[in-house]
Amino acid sequence: MVQVQFLFGGPYSPHQIIPKAEAATRKALQLDANLSRAHRALAQVLTLYYWRWEEGDKALERATILGGPDDPPEAFSNSLIRRGRFHEAIAAAEHGRKVDPLSVNAQVNVGNAWRAAGEYDRAIGELRRALEMGPANSRARFQIGVTLVAMGRPAEAIRELEIPARPAQGHNSRIEAYLGYAYAAA
Repeated sequence: MVQVQFLFGGPYSPHQIIPKAEAATRKALQLDANLSRAHRALAQVLTLYYWRWEEGDKALERATILGGPDDPPEAFSNSLIRRGRFHEAIAAAEHGRKVDPLSVNAQVNVGNAWRAAGEYDRAIGELRRALEMGPANSRARFQIGVTLVAMGRPAEAIRELEIPARPAQGHNSRIEAYLGYAYAAA
């Protein structure tokens, strides 16, 4: 199920990897329909690759039920953002941070929820906190760049986005696309 990460970057095209990830996930669910992680992976494949929102949300809801109250709800937060339910998304992301306060990803999700709600300064603060927690975390720096672009500050965004876009960090077309957008906006 790690293959789902190739939706965002890596050495393989999503078109090469994601159908394999979906097949593996569906096989896992055939073997055990109560695997929270498998439902979560399926939700990501359905929403982020196929854009089948309703099916993905159902898989995500199932994952959340199976995972229990301490299951990190970051994907649920993203689902709420997509549906325009920003305050609920913030609450879900905050809960995820409470469940795993040392998780850089949980911290990034809080910043993303605040950005989606249009609270850019708060988002930058939360994302900088994530970067303090994990200075090498390219996702945190990428999200800072995305937020700066949304704030109309492309020159600052370029500085942030150039770091995770460096070849030593590995190829990531999503980061490169936002960097290109920031260059164009500048």
